[in-house]
Amino acid sequence: MRLKKRIIVGISVIAAASTVLTGCSGSNDTSFESPKAEVTASAATETAVPQEKTEVLNEGKPITLKVDLHNYTPTLNTTKTKENPTVRVASQKIADAFTKLYPNVTIEWVRDLDKMDTAAKASFYRAKLASGDAPDIGFTLNQFLNDSYYLPLDSALDQSNIFVKDNQHWKDQFPEYLLNDKTVVNGIMDGKNQAVAIPLTLFSGPPTAIYYNKDIFTKESLQEPKSFNEFLDDVKLLNDKGYTGFVPWTAIKAIYNWAFQFNLGPYYTKKNVFDKADYNKDGNFDSVEVVRATKEGLFSPVLHDYARDLNQNFKKMFQLAPANWETTDFTKSWTDGKVAMKEDGTWSIAPENANTDRKFEFSLFPPLTLTEKESKFVAPVEFTEEGPYQPAPAVALNILKKSVEDHGTEQVAVRFLQFITVPDNLSLIVDEDQTALGAVKGVPVPASLQDWIKRPFPKTPALPWSVSLDSEANTQWVQYTKAWIDGKLTDDQYYTKLDDLTNKSADRTIQAQKIDTTGWNMVIK
Repeated sequence: MRLKKRIIVGISVIAAASTVLTGCSGSNDTSFESPKAEVTASAATETAVPQEKTEVLNEGKPITLKVDLHNYTPTLNTTKTKENPTVRVASQKIADAFTKLYPNVTIEWVRDLDKMDTAAKASFYRAKLASGDAPDIGFTLNQFLNDSYYLPLDSALDQSNIFVKDNQHWKDQFPEYLLNDKTVVNGIMDGKNQAVAIPLTLFSGPPTAIYYNKDIFTKESLQEPKSFNEFLDDVKLLNDKGYTGFVPWTAIKAIYNWAFQFNLGPYYTKKNVFDKADYNKDGNFDSVEVVRATKEGLFSPVLHDYARDLNQNFKKMFQLAPANWETTDFTKSWTDGKVAMKEDGTWSIAPENANTDRKFEFSLFPPLTLTEKESKFVAPVEFTEEGPYQPAPAVALNILKKSVEDHGTEQVAVRFLQFITVPDNLSLIVDEDQTALGAVKGVPVPASLQDWIKRPFPKTPALPWSVSLDSEANTQWVQYTKAWIDGKLTDDQYYTKLDDLTNKSADRTIQAQKIDTTGWNMVIK
């Protein structure tokens, strides 16, 4: 369907704030509770109201803070045009309010980087760090844990956010599961688990969704599939009827491992790996345990039927995709009603709603997993009654340790992140963006997501399957997996290569993080 637009009430702005190795929680925490209030469509035009000044930063001397806010970086254009349809002004309003509080501070926005290409982003940051010109705050996907590039944030999170009334600990602003020890904002750095990122926004459920042409489903008497195999059956049927049944995500023009992270992998991990790999029996699957499980062969398709079953099911989805899908632009085919289903990020809900060229109604559903009837190797699936289950961070920001040390901006960087996370300030960004949820309590759900988050969602355990532990291994995984799906590698050849690349990435991580492997049973060598 064309997701319904709503008449929404207003709020006042009150002055008051994977290739990456990260820890994961296996516990059954409560679901994310979405705010019930809705935001006004004009909220992003409001100005963030500064607090009463309580301190002087940098002794009042002029200082510049370099900031990369990823997609929330303000655009140079302040009005929409055909050439520049995206306008971001909310973060500039927040920065203006911050510098009104601290007139000696200048916010310099970092714009000259590729936001989509992870490898290009890594190269950008490495070059800037080497030249001493890197951002102080940046969106880096925790790619530099092994380099110890990040400022540890546990101490800052334990202190109060001075911009939020009655706040005792900054971390209390966030849902407990986000900052509960072993989450995506934490990572192993300098041999220990530390907070290294501050989440700003969360995915509105799973990070990805299957978008579908509702008119085609109605014409072909199809309902939303309820399991992974039902989804595959529908794709086959639609392909046979002359539609493009399913198009994978094409933005990076390469195969991707989302299914291992978000819908298939976690249920295999829970059923077959987690109980063995939770070595300290704390109910969490932390970063060191992931590395150890890799070295002990628990993810090995050479050794285990369950690992082979997962990889084979992953392969089936891409075998049904159109030829050369990675390099084909399906935008017109989708708009013209020729594509039945496509996978995309939930960040595309708002742009899809705004697509006036599309004449059919669309809807979407979370990526599906296998049921216990479809595979004996998966854990059972549970669902929420309504709303997403512990959504992961969409944008989490790091403070670059070397940069703030070189520039003398550590205190300013912490304060600016605290100021952004004032609920009413962050609401400006979330409402303007319309594609994600706020990561702090008290940020209303944007209008475009109201219908989406009212449906049941799978309670997918935060136990992604280990595919690659660093960017080097991920590059190899893409190469080998593409060759395997195209029939250029046999199953056995592919499985051997998988074990080799994951083992080597584990070795690099062990060496870089100085992880003590005493007592490990090194099956994969």
